[in-house]
Amino acid sequence: MKGGVFGCTVYYFAHRRELVKVMLINVFENDVIMKTCTKCKKKKPIDGYYKQVNGKYGRRSDCKKCLNERSMQWHINNRSQSLANNRRHYYANKEKRTVYYHNYRAQQQGLPATLTLQEYNKALQEQGGVCLFNHQPDNLSMEHFIPISWGVGLGTSFENIVFIDRWLNKSKGNHHPFHWIKYQSRYVQKHFYNVLIPMLAERNQMTTKEFEDYVDSCYMQYIKNKSNGGN
Repeated sequence: MKGGVFGCTVYYFAHRRELVKVMLINVFENDVIMKTCTKCKKKKPIDGYYKQVNGKYGRRSDCKKCLNERSMQWHINNRSQSLANNRRHYYANKEKRTVYYHNYRAQQQGLPATLTLQEYNKALQEQGGVCLFNHQPDNLSMEHFIPISWGVGLGTSFENIVFIDRWLNKSKGNHHPFHWIKYQSRYVQKHFYNVLIPMLAERNQMTTKEFEDYVDSCYMQYIKNKSNGGN
């Protein structure tokens, strides 16, 4: 133990359907755990292996380099299947990526970033999986009622999202929603005031008038910040 500082590293592995905690007590500050790769037969530090729950020390048996080389060769030899797999993965995780991306955008603006995948799906189900304005299921886009670019408001949260047609979303942009709606068709205006605003007001535990006033106050703060150079 000369010159060593006592410490421990924790790994997990699956055993009989339970997570069993293994503590490696005799690991010291300057010691490195080595493991032999089953492919290249070389001893390498433990961080040279990808994590695997049921592997020794919680790592795979083959090192990162061997696995990456084998994976790259497979993609070269099976290009069509690789592209098909990528497409399936893209569409299978589309909603998850959307939630992550918009939460990240809100965080960058210092706004609430609390939307979960469950809330995303709940909001979509509340609309019956269709646009609130044209009642079509195709070409849907998640919209922040109070734009994130304002830098104030509800951010990416269940209280601020709605699903509308992508072209209507682009039309709205970062405009004040109560100003934007004045230039839309009567049909869209009807669903805006009779369906969308009561729904969002209820989510925020406000009356429709209180919610409209809140949006106005956010817009005024946005304009003030903009005129002050964003400070």
